[in-house]
Amino acid sequence: MKDITPTAYADDLKAAGLDPLKLPQLNKLPPEQLRKVMPLVAKSLGVKCTACHDMNAGVATMTPRMHVAEHMWNQFVRNRTIKDDQPVFCDSCHHGSLTVLDRSDHPALEKWMQANFVETLGAGSCKTCHGEPPRWRFLDGWKK
Repeated sequence: MKDITPTAYADDLKAAGLDPLKLPQLNKLPPEQLRKVMPLVAKSLGVKCTACHDMNAGVATMTPRMHVAEHMWNQFVRNRTIKDDQPVFCDSCHHGSLTVLDRSDHPALEKWMQANFVETLGAGSCKTCHGEPPRWRFLDGWKK
């Protein structure tokens, strides 16, 4: 698992007319900005558009991955910075890979989460994302 880093796409977001430190909710982006941002999301995750969009149902039809992406944008990308107010974006955590976490080594995962989400992003504690009692696979609920 790679450490969380400031986004490499701050200038691209600015070119799209967005302030990387004050992004609007995803559903508030005008279509022309959304068309500029979505390729950055795909590149950040190392995927093509079809990894999230169902072309048979229509590009705007919400899929489980699109629901997760919207939650991630609204709850992480918009609301978090790295120390010294450096902006984060999808690439900050994903680094070109759809999968971020290696769940096979729980002690290593716990250490990584503490260092990256709690300390680097200032996420508070585990319950900030996972709730109390904890829902370890909370992203499953976001897919709806």
